[in-house]
Amino acid sequence: MLINFFHGLKEAGIPVTTRELLDLMEGLKRHVAFSDMDDFYYFSRTCMVKDEKYFDRFDRAFGAHFKELEGLDDIIEALIPDDWLRSEFMKNLSDEEKEKIEAITNRTLRRSMNNEYLVSLPHNYRNLIELEIATDFTMVYENVIGFRASTCSPFLFYDLDYEIVTPLKIHPISLTTKGLNKTPTSKKTETIQKMMESVKKVNGTFSMIFDNYNFMNSKKNSVLKTIFSEINK
Repeated sequence: MLINFFHGLKEAGIPVTTRELLDLMEGLKRHVAFSDMDDFYYFSRTCMVKDEKYFDRFDRAFGAHFKELEGLDDIIEALIPDDWLRSEFMKNLSDEEKEKIEAITNRTLRRSMNNEYLVSLPHNYRNLIELEIATDFTMVYENVIGFRASTCSPFLFYDLDYEIVTPLKIHPISLTTKGLNKTPTSKKTETIQKMMESVKKVNGTFSMIFDNYNFMNSKKNSVLKTIFSEINK
């Protein structure tokens, strides 16, 4: 799909080369633009356009190429081959990697969260059990508010194949800050407060994931930093 986008830019009269395309692909591989659609737009424009006089042409080409995709998740899904995605799902933490993490942190690794919140059931969880991981926090929707596990209370993973309750505790997460991307800034605090009240009514556990960039000094982040302070009082 990036190749078609590349050709679309050339047809729009933008002087792009394979060097710019490779830079964009490398950035996506390193997750430089994995937070929202705006990040992907600005990053791709930075990579592909070297003269601001072509910005308008880029905007038209970008809009035409990605018009049917509503968000960055749709773009990434379209860009990444299914077989690669499946292989990523199947990746497990090895004993060697666990030992390296423990050596760096000087503590026993007891909790985990998979990259990009990918979970392949039951393979990933069985791997964590073998490594004696006590709690996993991967059960969350990255870009949607709500409980991926259909419950707001921690529970022990039940292995259907073996019909046993395992010692691995799954800790459901209410939302990530990316789940608020489509929520107006003026409504974010209210949205989270309602979520917290709903969880409290059923004696559940409210947890929310913040990213490092949420704490950068910007007007957009001021609300999220206030919410973080309120949650952690």
